[in-house]
Amino acid sequence: MGILEGKCAVITGSGRGLGKAYAELFAKEGAKVVVNDVDRDVAEETAAGIKKAGGTVVVSAESVYPYESAGKIIQKCVDSFGRIDILVNNAGIVRDKTVWNMTVEEFDAVINVHLKGTFYCGQHAIRLMRAQRSGVIMNIVSGAHHGNFGQSNYSAAKGGIASMTYTWAVELARSNIRVNCVAPSGDTRMTQSIPDAQKNPNRRALPPEWTAPLIAYLCSDEAFWVHGQAFNSTGELYRIMRQPTYHTGIFKPGGWDIPSLKEVFKRVYFGQLENYGLGKPPYAYYNGLPKPEEKQ
Repeated sequence: MGILEGKCAVITGSGRGLGKAYAELFAKEGAKVVVNDVDRDVAEETAAGIKKAGGTVVVSAESVYPYESAGKIIQKCVDSFGRIDILVNNAGIVRDKTVWNMTVEEFDAVINVHLKGTFYCGQHAIRLMRAQRSGVIMNIVSGAHHGNFGQSNYSAAKGGIASMTYTWAVELARSNIRVNCVAPSGDTRMTQSIPDAQKNPNRRALPPEWTAPLIAYLCSDEAFWVHGQAFNSTGELYRIMRQPTYHTGIFKPGGWDIPSLKEVFKRVYFGQLENYGLGKPPYAYYNGLPKPEEKQ
């Protein structure tokens, strides 16, 4: 018997890529699965493969955005299987541009699908889960929320989802609903659209199937003790991600003024600044940002 035996799950964006890998493993582990994708053809193809392997599956071709459409995805699970036990908020798109080139439409499209779509599907599912006093929400985030070139929209959305995960964990513990998030890695159609993503000669292949066991485990009763956490999957390596935290502080009775800050701030913080972005090399700007070269 699989670790998800008898569970009823919705996995958004599961027609291909990482979501497909999650859906296939969920079904293999005994879950009844709603395969959701706005491309009905790929959703049907994935569902057919699951059925052929002996799994229980239905298809939803609704979008996670707008709100009413998201509700139909969740309702599909209830109508088909009688309840919803697991929601994996996986659906996503990318519209990568530097901040000075990104259009409002490109920004909004990513925020709508990732951030709003996660909230919309989550709220619909949570209201049902609170009534049954059980459930699991798995939000999909990204290391890009640490900062990634050309991804103002995507990074903001994923950072928002991570923060929303911690908030939901605070709110939902009393209702016996677990909430976690995972930043996965995998070779998908989305990663292939990222400029230069495939050009690194040291880059290793990352099959989506390598992340699926972590998602399935965290959504199972085996992980009853894991709540409000963020994890990362990079192929064979799974890691817990540090949540935002406070570090070195400075205190002055009666409050600070400019002369006091000029005296103290650099002495305390020089050498302690943290770098940003996915690479996380040592902080490079103690001598200031590089001056733009003057045009000849």
